[in-house]
Amino acid sequence: MWGMQPLTEPVAFDGARLEKILWALRAQDDLLVLLGAPSQGEVGRYGLVAVPEVSRSWRTPPDLDEVWALQKGKLALLGLSYEYGEAFNHLPAQSAPRGQPTVFLSLFKTAILFDFIAQTYVLLGEKGTQAELLQQACASQEAPAWPKLQGALQALVDDQEHARRIEVTKAHIRAGDIYQANITRRLKLETTSFDALALLCRLQRTNPVAHGAYVRLSGFEMLSNSMETLLTYDGANRQAVSYPIKGTCARSGDEKMPVDLSLDAKEKAEHVMIVDLVRNDLGKVCQTASVQVSRLMGIDGFFGVWHGVSQIHGKLALQHTGADLIRAVFPGGSITGAPKRRAMQIISQLEGEGRGFYTGSLALLTPQDTISMSILIRTLVKDDEGWSLSVGGGIVAKSVAAREIEETWEKVAIFKEVLSQALDGA
Repeated sequence: MWGMQPLTEPVAFDGARLEKILWALRAQDDLLVLLGAPSQGEVGRYGLVAVPEVSRSWRTPPDLDEVWALQKGKLALLGLSYEYGEAFNHLPAQSAPRGQPTVFLSLFKTAILFDFIAQTYVLLGEKGTQAELLQQACASQEAPAWPKLQGALQALVDDQEHARRIEVTKAHIRAGDIYQANITRRLKLETTSFDALALLCRLQRTNPVAHGAYVRLSGFEMLSNSMETLLTYDGANRQAVSYPIKGTCARSGDEKMPVDLSLDAKEKAEHVMIVDLVRNDLGKVCQTASVQVSRLMGIDGFFGVWHGVSQIHGKLALQHTGADLIRAVFPGGSITGAPKRRAMQIISQLEGEGRGFYTGSLALLTPQDTISMSILIRTLVKDDEGWSLSVGGGIVAKSVAAREIEETWEKVAIFKEVLSQALDGA
C-alpha cells in the first residue's frame, strides 16, 4: 500500500479495537489520527494512526513549493489554515489567528493503516522505534477508561449580529459584488471535563465520516468530523476529483429516505453556483475539456442533516504539479463563495477575525503521488483562546436570516449529541 512495506499481516478490527489502540497512544506528545467511513465509499475507505518522526510548522506563510519539496517521496500529513489560501487568490498573505500555525507538515515512516471497507488494519513502513511503539498499541488489551465528556457551546457572535452580517451579504449580492458568500461564526466550547480523543471515539461511533481526524502537534490540537472532500488526486493517471457540499436541510434521527434538495430553488442555486466555481478552479490546471461533472447534487445523509454533494473530475495537465492543483482549489469554494476572491474579501470584512484551521484542509500525501484532502468543517480547534468550533452556511439572494441561523445549529447537532449537553442558543 502506497509503496510501503507491510510489517504485519492484515487483522480484522472493530470499534473496540480502534479505541484500544488510541487509548494506548493517548500520552504521546505528538499524534496523528485519520478515520474514515465505509458509507462514503473510496473517499472514506482508509484511515491511519501515526506518531510523526519529523514535524514542522510555520507561522509566516511559506512558499508551497518549498513545503512540497520537503514531503516528496514520503508519507506526510499537510495542514493548511484558511488564511494560507488568501495569497493563492491574489489577496495579501496572512498568518493564522490566535497562535495557530499557518501551515504544518508531519512526516512519518510508519503508520497503522485502517481499511474501513475491508474492516482490517495493518502496520506499514519501516522497522524502528515508531514501528515498535505502534505494534505495542496494536497488541494492547487495556480497556479504555475515557473521561466523561461535558461541555456547552457558547456563540461568540450572537444571533442578532449574525443576522446583520447575513443581510449585509445579501446587499453585496444585490449590488452585483458576488453571487454567494459563506458566512460563519465561532462558538466557544465551555467545559470542565474534556478529552479530545474520547470525543473523537464518540464521534466515530455516532457519525462516522470520510475525514474524521485528530492532530496533536507541539501543543496545538485539532479534532475534525468532516464529511467534505476538497480533493483527491492519483498521480498514476493524473485524475483529480473534488466533492463540494452545498445545500442543507434537517434530518430526523429515524429518517431513511433523502430529501430532494434540488426541489428547493434556493438550495439548488446555492449548490450549482459552487459546482461552477469548482469546475473553474480545476480548469485552471487540468487538460482542456477534461473537467466534467460526474455527479450533480446527490443527497447524502449525516447525523442531523441532509447535504447536497457533487463530484467534479479533471485530468491534471502535464506541466502542472500536485502543488499547483492545491493552489487552484484551495480554499474550497463551498466555504468561500463565488466569485471566490471577492467573497473572501467580504468574509474578512464581516467576520472580523481569522478562521485559522476551520475551513482549512488536512491533506494526506503519499510516496506514490496521491492526495486525499478534506475541508475542515465540523472542526474543533484548541489555540491560545482554548477550544472553539465555527459554523456557517452559504448566503444567496433568497437566504432568510432566521433559517440560516437555525441551520448553523443543525450542523453542530452532532456535538450536542456527543457532549450530552444542550447547546447554548439552540
